[in-house]
Amino acid sequence: MSIIKGIMWRRPLVALIFSLTVAAQVSPSPSATGSAEGTVLEGDGKPLAGATVFVSTLAKGPRVQTDAHGKFVIGGLPVGTVGLLAYKESDGYPYDMFSFFTMPGMEISTFDVAAGKTTNNVVIHLGAKAAYLKLEVTDEYGQPVDAGLSFSRPDLGRYGEYQRSARANDVILVPPVPFRLTVEAKGFQPWHYGGERWQDNIGLITLSSGETLALTVRLKKSE
Repeated sequence: MSIIKGIMWRRPLVALIFSLTVAAQVSPSPSATGSAEGTVLEGDGKPLAGATVFVSTLAKGPRVQTDAHGKFVIGGLPVGTVGLLAYKESDGYPYDMFSFFTMPGMEISTFDVAAGKTTNNVVIHLGAKAAYLKLEVTDEYGQPVDAGLSFSRPDLGRYGEYQRSARANDVILVPPVPFRLTVEAKGFQPWHYGGERWQDNIGLITLSSGETLALTVRLKKSE
C-alpha cells in the first residue's frame, strides 16, 4: 500500500456532467469561443457573492467571481455543450470536480455555446452546504503519521470514491450525506470508521450541513 501524498485521484462527476461534448474538454481557440452571464444561488436560493465560476470540464479554463449580487459574466467558453460549476469554500461550498462532493440539491448548469454569442440567464444552484471533518492521525503514542484517506459514498457507487492525503490540523469539507472513511499508512493496520463493522450502517458517517465532527485516529502497527 502506498501513501498518498498531496495527490487527489480524479473520479468522474455524475453522469449528467460528463455527457458534455468532447469539444468542451479541450482548450478553446480564441476565435471560436462564446460567453455566458448568470447568477450563482446558494442552497436556500439566495444569490452568492464572491463565488468562483468555472467550466466543469476544463482544468485550466476561464474563471470569474460573482459580484455583490451573485452575478457573473464569463468569456472564453468553448463552442459546443458546456457545463458551469461554482464554489466558495469559506461559505461551505467546496471546490472539486469529484462526484464525492456533489451536494444535495446541486445542479450543474449545461447549455450550448455559439461562437461570438452570449448565453443569458444561466443559473448555477449549489445545493446544500458542506459539513466539516476535523481529523488528526497519530500512532499509538500520539505521534503524527503521514496517511492516506479514502472516502466513499454508497449512494454513488464507484463514482463516489475519493482519495487524498491527511494533513496536520486537517479540516475537510464533506457532503451532508452518509459516507465511509478509511485511513491507511505504511507499516500500520488500516483504520475504518465503525471498526470491524465498517461495511454495515455503523460504518457510515452522517453529518448535517455546517456540522463538525472531530476525529482522532490512532493507528496500530502492522503485525
